[in-house]
Amino acid sequence: MAEERIWFVRAGKDAVFADEFRTAGRVAIGWSEAGFVAADIDDRALSLQFANAYPGKSEGTRAVWTAQVKRFLREIAIGDRVMTYDTATRYYLLGAITSAPEWLEGHPLPRVRRVTWTQQTARDVLTAATRNSLGSIATFFRVSADAAAEVLQKAQPLGVDSPPIQPPVTEPEGVRILREDVAEKATSSSRTASRLSTGRTCRNWLPDTARNGLQDARGAGRGRPRRRHLRLPRRSRPARAQDLRRGQTP
Repeated sequence: MAEERIWFVRAGKDAVFADEFRTAGRVAIGWSEAGFVAADIDDRALSLQFANAYPGKSEGTRAVWTAQVKRFLREIAIGDRVMTYDTATRYYLLGAITSAPEWLEGHPLPRVRRVTWTQQTARDVLTAATRNSLGSIATFFRVSADAAAEVLQKAQPLGVDSPPIQPPVTEPEGVRILREDVAEKATSSSRTASRLSTGRTCRNWLPDTARNGLQDARGAGRGRPRRRHLRLPRRSRPARAQDLRRGQTP
């Protein structure tokens, strides 16, 4: 299956021309100060034309601008898919190019291509990866294959709204804190029960430093001799009485 090609043309800064794009059936780009540019203009002549129109801009910036103008004039073909974005409705409009480049004198976006709009895709139904891909700051660019496939897959006929996307349910801060506290206590109780079931003593619950100190103290006591109680042999009562008279203890 051939890869679907879609061109993205922004409707001016903050999409201020999105409604005009839709009602007039066109897409357009600006740089009106540079004047009319023919599709077959020489690259050096185009660079000179932009240098004269924008002397305060860097050469690199002007090179980016002229590259976009050349692509808009030369690479788009009649029948190619094209899209733009309307920030007011949060919809991408999709259509097909129906004309060669035109010049609209006196308009801020004078380089025009006629379009027949047929579909729309809600921004909120697209994945984050596709939304990021379509968020390029370029005025005019070709949409990646993956993003184009998803936009077309989720497109609706023009004027048909997509099902609303339910926002994620968020809980109040107090409820969240209480829930986390209960979960933490439950986890702690589970660990305690596990230790008791395995026969571990309270000594194992002590911090490492305290447990090590306790072990050192016990180890130090092992070197001292233990007191032993001597057991005297059992004697008869007369022998014990004789010992007492002599001042001896049993």
